[in-house]
Amino acid sequence: GPDDSVRIGVFQTAGSSESLKLLEDGIIDFAAIPADAISRPDLAMVANLYPDTYHLIARRDAGIRSVRDLVGKRVGLPAITSSEYRSFWYIIDQYTVQPERFTARAFDQDDAIIALRNREIDAMFVMRAPGNRRLKWLADAAQIDIVEIDQAAAMQVKRPALKQMTLAKGVYSGTPAIPERDIATVAADRILVTRNAVPDEVVRRVTATLFENQRELSLSSRLAGFVSQPQLSGATLLPVHPGAVAFYNRDQPSFFQENAEPIGVTVSVAAILASLLLWAKRRWEEGQKGRIDVYNLDLLKVTETARNSASAKELAGCAPACSRCWTRWFMTWTRTRSMVRVSSISPSPGGSHWMR
Repeated sequence: GPDDSVRIGVFQTAGSSESLKLLEDGIIDFAAIPADAISRPDLAMVANLYPDTYHLIARRDAGIRSVRDLVGKRVGLPAITSSEYRSFWYIIDQYTVQPERFTARAFDQDDAIIALRNREIDAMFVMRAPGNRRLKWLADAAQIDIVEIDQAAAMQVKRPALKQMTLAKGVYSGTPAIPERDIATVAADRILVTRNAVPDEVVRRVTATLFENQRELSLSSRLAGFVSQPQLSGATLLPVHPGAVAFYNRDQPSFFQENAEPIGVTVSVAAILASLLLWAKRRWEEGQKGRIDVYNLDLLKVTETARNSASAKELAGCAPACSRCWTRWFMTWTRTRSMVRVSSISPSPGGSHWMR
């Protein structure tokens, strides 16, 4: 319905630094950034988008077979304001290549691809999803190699958001195969983030739009196929926004639905126990009332004996029996605390009164 519609405006920034600044200033509500670019605690995760994979690409005739072979070469880098720019220097630091021993030049957008094709540089570094179309175009237009970055595990010690990735043989060209074999590299998941302050319902609707239309989005961009739900167990660098969690948990049964069978058994057992207790209580009360009736008969007998006494001595002999009957009757009545009709011990036969 119109009340459930979501309008999403998408535009490009100069890099993750600008995206984070716009997010902080409230100009935008969501941003797609590499997981290793997170620098603020007031952000929350919405979804995993795709693996932002490190690509160190060299002209085949440049003689670059490893990171250390960059010495004396010209290297094209992403914009200085981008997280990709900083990621390149993580690699250089890991392989202990002195920055002054090669020439680094930053380019805007994909200008480095054109520069490499025109032989203005010897190598370039970018972060793209595997099989990126622009890189496939470069592979068709120029003879290139992809340089292996095989120390991902060591880099992950310093940057936990990084992970090891494999670029499959021929992912950019089948003949000749580029790369020539499966090669190791590094990746950082590109994630969709938002501010903690963005309302839960807004985040839930955006998350629903992203996942419920994933098939349609895949027709226009293969990257949509990489979109996935983050772990909800807390094993993420950022907490997952409550609005996104609400969408991911939409199909989970409620507590009562999930535990319907044990709850039903418990209620049934409780009902049976309650019935047994009521039955036992009723039997006990009936037993107590039965005793009171016996004591009433004893009192009537003592009363009859007292009426027929011919002397004071005979009347005095009835006192112990009368006292015992009254004592037993009173103790039983105290335990039951019920309304009992007792016969009156009075000279008028058939007289009675109520005692509580």
